[in-house]
Amino acid sequence: MTGEGLKAVSGKPTLKYLNLSNCEGLTDEGLKAVSSQPALTYLHLTGCWEVTDEGAKAVSGMPALTSLNLDLCDMVTDVGVRAVSGLPALTFLGLSSCNVSTAGLKAVSGMPALTYLNLHYCQRVTTAGVRAVSSMPTLTKLAIDDRHNVTAAALQALRPATAPALHIEWQETEYSDYSEDEDEEDED
Repeated sequence: MTGEGLKAVSGKPTLKYLNLSNCEGLTDEGLKAVSSQPALTYLHLTGCWEVTDEGAKAVSGMPALTSLNLDLCDMVTDVGVRAVSGLPALTFLGLSSCNVSTAGLKAVSGMPALTYLNLHYCQRVTTAGVRAVSSMPTLTKLAIDDRHNVTAAALQALRPATAPALHIEWQETEYSDYSEDEDEEDED
């Protein structure tokens, strides 16, 4: 779907659910048309490669959103994440493969309603970023993998002190950049 198609959809004030996943022609301009939907609670943008921080800024003015999936929108950076972190009702935020770092996660840590955060394949995430979001009182699920600069041991160390009820969905990947051998070499 292109921006022109979204302009036609934008005239539906009762629209609550919009799945635009893998829409190759979707751009930031198209998202600006969607941003005028006052009742929209679910917006799925997975795989919309052309969406950038400007698109994230466009949807940041949608206070009714409870679910925003930006998975595989790798041109969304900390700037876009900071913009959407102001969405007061957001309970789910998908950032898999986005270009987010500790700075963006510190902004996310202030989201009042967020319960589920997907950070799979966000290679700039560090232990400090995970620490920031793991202390959120509402966060119940954090999806992360071993491509980060975060180890499973570091995650376990955070849990008792910050959020004992937080479920961490840890995914080990076949091509991990981290190995225990590297830690041993660093200790020498």
